[in-house]
Amino acid sequence: MATGPLNADEIEWMEDVLMEHDSEDGLIDISELDGLFTAALSSPSPLALDALKPVIWGETAPEWDDPADEQRFNSLAAQMMNDIAERLSRYPEQFEPLFGYREMDGRELLVVEEWCFGYMTGVALAEWPALPAELQPSLQAIALHGDVDEVEKLDGMDEIAYLQSTDEIQPAALRLYNHWHGNTSAIH
Repeated sequence: MATGPLNADEIEWMEDVLMEHDSEDGLIDISELDGLFTAALSSPSPLALDALKPVIWGETAPEWDDPADEQRFNSLAAQMMNDIAERLSRYPEQFEPLFGYREMDGRELLVVEEWCFGYMTGVALAEWPALPAELQPSLQAIALHGDVDEVEKLDGMDEIAYLQSTDEIQPAALRLYNHWHGNTSAIH
């Protein structure tokens, strides 16, 4: 099995597979998958890939035209999880959520919502216990963009406040990982 991060072609292929097998209750893109994996690995009891498949695909697992495609997806998903785990635990300065981008009015805009929705799905799936009060803002920084109940709050933000809130996501994810896994060498 390959190690390290996925390359651009592998990411694009996985994105295409997720879109091709999209279901109402499954994940919609690679960014959401990255968020799900990050939360699953950050959990007090990390979740394995097999435990995440029902969330990835929803109630209906895909019918693969070619078994090699299923094997490739599973191998790349495992590689992606291993890379995230290594960055969280050993190289936190290299940890970067896989956010999306969207072009609007000639500008490329950062899209964090899918990653945050994936993360919050992973938190719920792992049934995280209550966090200490000092870590509640970290989870809230992610939930702000990953919880449908927060949409009104996001809509009321100006561009500067919105961008500041997106800057808080990566360090928040590291703080939450560090809390559950006692990684004192990580960035705070």
